[in-house]
Amino acid sequence: MTTSTNSCRVTMLKTGETFEALKSYEGCYETWFSELFGEQISWDVIDAPYGDELPAPEKIERLLITGSPVSIYERREWSVSCSQWLAKIWERGVPILGICYGHQLMADALGGEVSASTKGREMGAIDVLQCGEDLLFSGLDRQFSVWQTHIDEVSRAPEVAEIIATNDHCPIQAMAIGDHCRTVQWHPEMNKAIMSHYVEARREAIESQWGKGSAIELLQSLPEEVLSGSMIAQNFMSHWLELT
Repeated sequence: MTTSTNSCRVTMLKTGETFEALKSYEGCYETWFSELFGEQISWDVIDAPYGDELPAPEKIERLLITGSPVSIYERREWSVSCSQWLAKIWERGVPILGICYGHQLMADALGGEVSASTKGREMGAIDVLQCGEDLLFSGLDRQFSVWQTHIDEVSRAPEVAEIIATNDHCPIQAMAIGDHCRTVQWHPEMNKAIMSHYVEARREAIESQWGKGSAIELLQSLPEEVLSGSMIAQNFMSHWLELT
């Protein structure tokens, strides 16, 4: 174990972009994670879909993998390269946190499977249930609410993974992959304004699946805040990045 510190640098593997209209008032993934984790972390961003070169795996000491609007099973060239790269980084035992697409990409990298959910879209403030007592969820109730927006899921976890959160819609909501890697299907970095924009932007798809008026009902159901995201960020910093 290393000595606890007050700040560190973390590599962010950026796997996509949010809506252009949303960027004008909420920024993109870098902004969201910077606000979630605070000033203790400085980010080195690798924008994989836009051609940034992947550094040698031995140069990565801490890693966060973002969400993305695309699907793992599309087998895009940059995503396949990232998957192979991530397997090498995971083998080195460095701290890794995968978010949504990052959760799925780690599963893909280590021999799991990702597919479209047979239950369709999961979106809004959704309850998940802890499986055990993982340090990533310290201080949270056994059942807690998270921001969700996804139609794909990890359909088979890697053999090296342990499922640490679940619900009826998506059985593999979070994974512990060794002592050093944690992944979650949801979005701890989001807030109500961001989620509201996603609902509005995907109104047609939502109402096609759930019925007319369902997007408005979903918007009206969104709480002012979901507190689990900040707690998960603090737990990751304390227990994996050893920040005091």
